[in-house]
Amino acid sequence: MTGEHREVSNVGVWSTRVQPGISTLLRLGMSIVFLVAGIAKLSNLTIAELSVQSYQLLPNEVAAVVGVVLPILEIAMAVLLLLGIGTRVTAIVLSLMLIAFIIGISSLWARGFVAQCGCFGGSLIMTKAPSYPLEIMRDSLMLLATIWLVIWPRTFLSVDGWLARGRAQSAYDDELIDDQAVEDQTEGVTEDGEGQGHGQEEAGEVERRLQRS
Repeated sequence: MTGEHREVSNVGVWSTRVQPGISTLLRLGMSIVFLVAGIAKLSNLTIAELSVQSYQLLPNEVAAVVGVVLPILEIAMAVLLLLGIGTRVTAIVLSLMLIAFIIGISSLWARGFVAQCGCFGGSLIMTKAPSYPLEIMRDSLMLLATIWLVIWPRTFLSVDGWLARGRAQSAYDDELIDDQAVEDQTEGVTEDGEGQGHGQEEAGEVERRLQRS
């Protein structure tokens, strides 16, 4: 029994403290990273468009659109993540974006192209040769963080958490109201039954008196 109680206690600590704590740190960290990256790109959309075109994976017209949409999407996802709104869905979107980044950087490396990844804005002028393995490793670590949030989206200080607590409290209140209604109904039936029994006893007593007379 002691072992089972200890196991249940450990599970409770994990689900109520450890996991939400780790998820909160990852949520806030990833929101800051994507917010910085999105603002850096948005501050110079021309560079952002040229960065996407430098991958040579999309037609120039499509790459130009992606260069504009991408920073806006990154900022939007960062704000949602920062506030803790739709954490799981936001993490799924960011995971798909990171997979696309990893594929793009890997394609540059495989084809022997020398280009800036443009992940955090910057200039297209090469000051040193890019380190594609390090960039892939960086994005892979961020991908692990977003996958964690997909699996364990529950965090502290989040709109999701406040809404969940509100729904739980509302459901609890409704359950209390239903239980009280059932209890009142049961008491009413019991009182009716007692009243009928008492009436039957009085009728029997009257009948016995008439027979004796």
